[in-house]
Amino acid sequence: MANSLSLGERDLDGQVALIKSLTSDKKVLKSLEDFLKDAEKLAQGKPSPKFIYKDIKGKEVKLEDLKGTEVRKRVPPKACLLCKYFC
Repeated sequence: MANSLSLGERDLDGQVALIKSLTSDKKVLKSLEDFLKDAEKLAQGKPSPKFIYKDIKGKEVKLEDLKGTEVRKRVPPKACLLCKYFC
């Protein structure tokens, strides 16, 4: 495939245009639109959403508890719109 989708690429507009050129499925395009709206809320500099998860010992941990430390959240591929439809 000459045009490949690269999730690490910073040209989001280009990636969106590529996806739109690959499908006319209204459900996929609506999901893409919804995904982009949600992703905008997570942009750098925006406040992080509040969430609670259980650590490996079953203890509940809040994001606020980790303030001041680097936090990485793994998102399973099935939760990623692009992965769901194109991987």
